Amino acid sequence: MKKKTKVLIFISLAAVITAFAVYQYTFNSSHRDIASEAAFTSITAQSMHQEFSSDEASASQNYLDQVIAITGVVSEKTKESLTLDNLVYVVMSQPLPKEIEVGTEWSIKGRCIGYDGLLEMVKIDQATTITKTD
Repeated sequence: MKKKTKVLIFISLAAVITAFAVYQYTFNSSHRDIASEAAFTSITAQSMHQEFSSDEASASQNYLDQVIAITGVVSEKTKESLTLDNLVYVVMSQPLPKEIEVGTEWSIKGRCIGYDGLLEMVKIDQATTITKTD
């Protein structure tokens, strides 16, 4: 074989191996299980909202992508989301349990994904219920 052909085969083989490694790392890595992680901190919905509205950069540094246990009164609910104290929007990882009603206080554990300045709400996703607090 000519030297050019050998180099071309080697480069093609290296490209295939690299593509396979990137695919395995990207699509087959283990995903984070928020429900089984311990909460980084516990906080009320009002306190968390106050921190984000007064200093979003500092609050983002503290809470962004952290598992947070947050307590508040359910002000709105849908099949898979709820709002605590009209300040924190929570997307559940499973449909809401039937016992969660508007006006009751609950502790929710989930991942903080940031603050929506337009709606002035903290956003939590992958949440699970912890306990009814009242």
